[in-house]
Amino acid sequence: MHKLLLSLITSVFFWLGLQFTFGTPIYLEGNPSCVSLWYAYGAKVDPPIPGTYPLGNGTFTWSISASGQITWSSTMSIDAMIVKWWPNANVYVYNPESMGDQWLVTPTNPNNGNLYGLSHIEACYDYEVQLTKTANPFFTREYLWSIMKEASTTGLSLVVGETGTIDYTVVAESTGFLDKDRGATGTISILNPDPQYSAMITNIVEQLTGAIVSCPVSFPYSLAPGATLICSYTVTLPDNSPIDNIVMAETTGKVWWWSASVSIIFDQPTTLVDQYATIEDDKFWFLWTGMAWTQFMASYSMIVWPYAMSGMYNFENTAILTTSTLLRILSSVRIVPIVVTDPPVVDVGCTYTQWYWKTHNIYGKGNNKTAWGVGPGEDALFFISNQSWYQVLNTVPKWGNPYYILAHQYIAAMLNKWSWASVPSEVEAALTWSESIFAVKTPASTFTAQEKTQMTMTASLLDSYNNGIIGPGHCD
Repeated sequence: MHKLLLSLITSVFFWLGLQFTFGTPIYLEGNPSCVSLWYAYGAKVDPPIPGTYPLGNGTFTWSISASGQITWSSTMSIDAMIVKWWPNANVYVYNPESMGDQWLVTPTNPNNGNLYGLSHIEACYDYEVQLTKTANPFFTREYLWSIMKEASTTGLSLVVGETGTIDYTVVAESTGFLDKDRGATGTISILNPDPQYSAMITNIVEQLTGAIVSCPVSFPYSLAPGATLICSYTVTLPDNSPIDNIVMAETTGKVWWWSASVSIIFDQPTTLVDQYATIEDDKFWFLWTGMAWTQFMASYSMIVWPYAMSGMYNFENTAILTTSTLLRILSSVRIVPIVVTDPPVVDVGCTYTQWYWKTHNIYGKGNNKTAWGVGPGEDALFFISNQSWYQVLNTVPKWGNPYYILAHQYIAAMLNKWSWASVPSEVEAALTWSESIFAVKTPASTFTAQEKTQMTMTASLLDSYNNGIIGPGHCD
């Protein structure tokens, strides 16, 4: 009788509603053995002396009461126990396998209703493949961003040649994240613990839909005694919910199938997308680079360069956010209307450019050798620069040094002012601001991006004055 047939009998008992329990035997005539019942192995105790006996890679212990009832336990799972009296036996089948039972008895003598005597017992067992499984969950977290730019100045009214100031506030932050591309990878290790028989593996079945198993062999595959087969798998999942991943190794032959389970728990993302962002202003340059869980807010002022003609203008300014991975670009635009009118004609005198003052001084050549005659003089110390006014004016601003760029236009504008050329209010403000820089900075100083921008724009304004674009006009 095949082991599967005994298992079938137990199933029939169950479906018929019969109380088939571990204490209910199957009566077989003759001299059945574990091998004849198609179990792989049997541990026979004959003569039936209670005690502890070897059982595969473990032991089993049994005892018998005065009334003939047997109790047993084992360290290894048992498929069936044969309790024999010559020439018949009771077979106790365990499905699932068991590691202990009690009240096992020999068949009953129909002539007197007593139990037959015990001739021997035999424990039937086999080996199942042993599975272990790992799980390495993975998923991608993509951060989402927003940017907003506001202008506190709703509009400007300027005259030709006049600068203005617009105040801005930029706020950028991550608005959340999107988790996607979820799944897991891992290994499936299959060990054949049977010391004698190979395990004929016919298939490896993953419970999760869409799981892909990759093995270095093709199936059916004969796994030698004591050998291990290692396969890998990958699976995609719809969400971040924890899930138990069950795998089963199907077999035929003496070594039976088994299954293993591992929990897939999504904790931290394995890939971060757009974790960082860079904020820039198209007219103010770089502002900030930051992480998704920090908010950025900056308030700053921007100078509106002077317009050469009257009219209606729109001053457009854009804050730009660029993400770090996908390089997504978000922007926020603000437009401030500007009304420019012609200034009243009240100018007196005229102005010269910086080139005129560079060549017309006590160090000039020929007819150009004529002292400035106004201000502190060519050889006077220029603020804290450790250079004279003449030396500063004639120093080439290497690498675009903003100190010299501003100083050249400042010196020319001051010489024009001291020569009685009228000075518009915006130029006076520019000269005052320049003096606040020269009072604390030298040509070797380090300047912030905002200072560089302000110095460059102020120099441009003074250049417009020295060239006669604004103010009293250029001298003939």
